[in-house]
Amino acid sequence: MRNPAPRPPRSTSYCILVGHLWTTSLILTLSLALPAGIVFFTYPFFHPLLVLLLAFLGFVTGLAVSWLWWSYIIPHWRIWAFNSVSEDDWVDLQNKAIQYRLIWPTHSSFNQTEIRSPEIEQQIAYIDERILELREVEDIKLDLELPDQSLYFLNTKRFGFTVVLFLLMIVSGIVMCLENWLGLIVVLSALLVGYPLLPYFSFLREREPLLIIDEQGIKANLGKTPHLAWKEIESIYISDDARELIFYKKNDAETIRFKLDYIDVPTKNQLLSLIKVYSERDGERYMQRN
Repeated sequence: MRNPAPRPPRSTSYCILVGHLWTTSLILTLSLALPAGIVFFTYPFFHPLLVLLLAFLGFVTGLAVSWLWWSYIIPHWRIWAFNSVSEDDWVDLQNKAIQYRLIWPTHSSFNQTEIRSPEIEQQIAYIDERILELREVEDIKLDLELPDQSLYFLNTKRFGFTVVLFLLMIVSGIVMCLENWLGLIVVLSALLVGYPLLPYFSFLREREPLLIIDEQGIKANLGKTPHLAWKEIESIYISDDARELIFYKKNDAETIRFKLDYIDVPTKNQLLSLIKVYSERDGERYMQRN
């Protein structure tokens, strides 16, 4: 009798989808359907304020039950998902699971709320250790591939889209001004929103880099942000959408913010790896903040 062929590894996207079907679908159902059902069945018989209170209690109860379900099921999803994909995709799977809000970042204290048996805890500990090793290998490869400095320019598509929206607001406001004074408020609001866009036009014309990262540090060519050397940094925070970098300097409470709204930077995890490699070339290590 022929043995069945081994199942090919699943894609990381498929595993993320299954994870959300296991968790998010039930969470949304409990959090929304429960209070909606309470309102539907109680509104004809009780005072509206009492119905509102019961709906709120239903919502809180739904969240509590949802959290318990997530705490129970997500460790089982971890085991299934990482055993379903190729080991080469483990880092990508973890990155996507965090990015799409399926699990918390590795260093988050919320991971302690997961309900794990000793056997599952042992398996997850092995997975986490192996992912750290794989990340080290990726960092070594990245270090060999990275040039002496990385230059990041204006994201013309994102910037152009924002400019088009700004112009549409201006035109809409002017048209509204012909009818009533509310149009003036729209125009003033548009000017307030559009004012920060003005410095970017020079980079659109000259094509100079907005952000420079190398083994000495990081520098933004926009505004008054100074060049920041790696040896000055104690820790770093990167927003999930990679739109803002915050550096916490050593020996004081000063923070340096780099706005990345219209800079063509990579994803959060890619940017973290890149900064890690460049800073370690200078012999420095930073601590990532939540």
